[in-house]
Amino acid sequence: MPDSLIDVEDFKTVLGVGDLYPDEDLERVTEAATSVLLAYLVMYKAKVDQACCTLAVSPPGTGTTVRFRTTEPHKFFVGQEIVLRGFGIVSWDRTVTVTEVPEENIVIALSETPWNTEPIDPQPIIPNGTVYDGTRINYYAEVPEVVEAATAIAVDMWQSRLAPGGQMNAVDFTPGPYRMGKSLITRVSGLIGQHMDTGSLVG
Repeated sequence: MPDSLIDVEDFKTVLGVGDLYPDEDLERVTEAATSVLLAYLVMYKAKVDQACCTLAVSPPGTGTTVRFRTTEPHKFFVGQEIVLRGFGIVSWDRTVTVTEVPEENIVIALSETPWNTEPIDPQPIIPNGTVYDGTRINYYAEVPEVVEAATAIAVDMWQSRLAPGGQMNAVDFTPGPYRMGKSLITRVSGLIGQHMDTGSLVG
């Protein structure tokens, strides 16, 4: 996924903090807000709960075919470039090309360089990794209402981070509503309504 839909300098302006806080802290919040928001939007993405791999046979050692099992049906196709993110195995975060889709819930990708020295048996991916179409997902960076929603979420995150106990207080010390619950997305649902993935609303 894109690191952030929000430019750090723009975020500083919105918060009015100037250079008071390190850019790294602000970037962490904008990236988190982006990840939270994109989980609710329509995208070519799927969670991966299992992976296994075999080394290329000819020429030996030139690549590794990796088989991913997704937790839901996907729309990936042969020849498509997909991004792998969130895998805890030998730094599998990278961009690869889909070489085969033998079943509805399987993606096979081929890397040009070896991923492992030996084949591995199917193993669970915990927490689940993510595969997605990096090109299409970046289109949201050009959608004003989505960027505004991401900014609003980032502001809530930042304010909750600074507030004692993570909860804003009025001038008379009356605690405000907790914003890091379900209301985090609900409050921007009017902005992202036409882009929301109905599957993200289940549960």
